[in-house]
Amino acid sequence: KFEPPLPSDSIASVNGTPVPASDLLEFVLTQNFTAGVNSLVLAKIVDHEVIKEEITIKEGAIDDEIRVLLEQSSTGRTVEEMEKSGNISMKHLRRQARTQRGWKEIFWKRQNIAEDQRHEQTNQMLLQFWIRQTMQGYETRIRGTNPGPLPGLVAQITDKSDGHEMYVTAGESLDFLIGLAKLGGLIDGREQMIDRTLITNELEKVGSEVTDEEILQWAQEQRAKHPPPFTWEQICKIKGTSTEREME
Repeated sequence: KFEPPLPSDSIASVNGTPVPASDLLEFVLTQNFTAGVNSLVLAKIVDHEVIKEEITIKEGAIDDEIRVLLEQSSTGRTVEEMEKSGNISMKHLRRQARTQRGWKEIFWKRQNIAEDQRHEQTNQMLLQFWIRQTMQGYETRIRGTNPGPLPGLVAQITDKSDGHEMYVTAGESLDFLIGLAKLGGLIDGREQMIDRTLITNELEKVGSEVTDEEILQWAQEQRAKHPPPFTWEQICKIKGTSTEREME
């Protein structure tokens, strides 16, 4: 439920059936839900770990990490060019860069990694292993899972070592997800919404429907079909999609 309601302006029309902007926005937000909430959970954990280690992440270090992120994305563009284009939320890019830098600085301090050895390939691999190991020290409850977080929350994170709790609220999740919505994603989402409207219209003509129960059953079958270590979620990630998009 969105308060205030999402805009209802029509973004397309299929044989006279309007496709409202609210449907498109909800569709895009749903498709980005898992990635967005996981990013916020990681950010909360890093902030907590940084405080425990009494580390200060300097703005210059975050700027350096942003450049690394842009190089990894192969955009070939500078921070200034990306900011000027308006195709990326600098607020959320800085959050992502801070999280990535936070992991590195905690790892460097705890493992006593010398500055001239920090970018060696071996240490980069150890960093990823260490992050996964650190994450096991936290219990994370995300909306839609069982058990879920407290009512009104999107995620609830508990440090198993000291019981410290952190929360991801609906407000900050929505703000973050809207920041992830790029122009290309909106255009792609609009085309998918048009397809959905076409299919819905045709199903109505033949008096049939695809129920939520059928989709959930199909999702359960996919999870059973792909047990660990190569779970359905991992396979979706490798394919560049998500369970939400597959269910759509």
